[in-house]
Amino acid sequence: MPSIDLSKRPSIAKIKHPETGTVFYSHDGTGYKGLRLTVGKATKTWVLSKRIGSSIKSINLGAFPAIATGDHALVLAKAKLEELDHGRDAKASGVKTLGDAFDSHIQNSTAKQATLDTYKIEIDTYLTDLFKKPVERVTLPMMEEVVRNIERAGKVSTAEHICALIRMASRRASILRGLPYVAAELKVKQKPKKKPGILFDVNQPWPCIDLIREIKSPTRKVAWIVMLFTGIRSGDVCELRWSHVDLAKGTIKIDDLKNHLERDFPIADVVVAALKTLPHHDGWVFPAESSSGHAEDLGHLSVTEVVDGVKRQKKLLRQHDTRRLFTTAARMELLPSYIIDQLRGDTEKSVQDVYDQGSASQGHANQIAARILRQCGVGPDSPVDLV
Repeated sequence: MPSIDLSKRPSIAKIKHPETGTVFYSHDGTGYKGLRLTVGKATKTWVLSKRIGSSIKSINLGAFPAIATGDHALVLAKAKLEELDHGRDAKASGVKTLGDAFDSHIQNSTAKQATLDTYKIEIDTYLTDLFKKPVERVTLPMMEEVVRNIERAGKVSTAEHICALIRMASRRASILRGLPYVAAELKVKQKPKKKPGILFDVNQPWPCIDLIREIKSPTRKVAWIVMLFTGIRSGDVCELRWSHVDLAKGTIKIDDLKNHLERDFPIADVVVAALKTLPHHDGWVFPAESSSGHAEDLGHLSVTEVVDGVKRQKKLLRQHDTRRLFTTAARMELLPSYIIDQLRGDTEKSVQDVYDQGSASQGHANQIAARILRQCGVGPDSPVDLV
């Protein structure tokens, strides 16, 4: 095996490529134990020979001139050996591609299936090529190019989601493979457009009750009443079971909120009355002919308007608007934030919140319900005949 000074770039650059085969060069001196430079017809590659267990393994470190000298090669060799010692190589960790890293993240995720399904759609649409690449070859510019293309298409909110998915994968790769957290600086440059609030003027009478009264389906009508007068998310309302409803106590139990908390919610009398109009049985409160067996999308509520002589539907109330209006009514009643947090199912924000065993009561729920009715033009002496 010929030897040459592998510590100096000029001496390495002078090595001629053979016409055929591969020539292995060792260092002409001491200090580079096990390090070789393999010179082929077109490439010069650094290789470290190391006994691992009972066998000698050759570890490919990379090519010249990207790795310019033996000193640089040994730094990389040390990192490679540490990976092997800690099981951080691709084979031991099972993480070869960025997609593998994301899959590993998902295996330890507590996200709901609906969220995971959304992840899959976004990955299949925007991240297929990037997630196929080996993690050590994915650079920040590659990630940024994916995000910028989505931004150029005007999909800023989608770009935010994709940023989050890439960061999840990159962070997992950094943990399992000991690689740099490449996506740490990845972010969307454009500012997302301000999300629209309520579609009607909340300083005017709220149209909610009138819109709900026009719903033909009794089941869907009650579902909207529950959403409006509890502030509970539509997904949790759709998945409500009778076993989690106690009409005698006036409570609803949600065992897996978006923040993965389990809560018992006091409900207003108007909600109890609405639920009593539904047939009681075991299973879903709002059954439907769907793959899940329960209602999955309660849609939106709208009114008919005439524009240039043409009738069309004008959307006025979306499902998540009920949560906004419930919160607005609670604040109008000057209820403490911790009571509103409990009624909304929000995460505890202080030590006292953690110790509080449940200050929110049916009285608070009725207070908010009364405010909502007043905002909708239903006076305190008017009969509340929503169903």
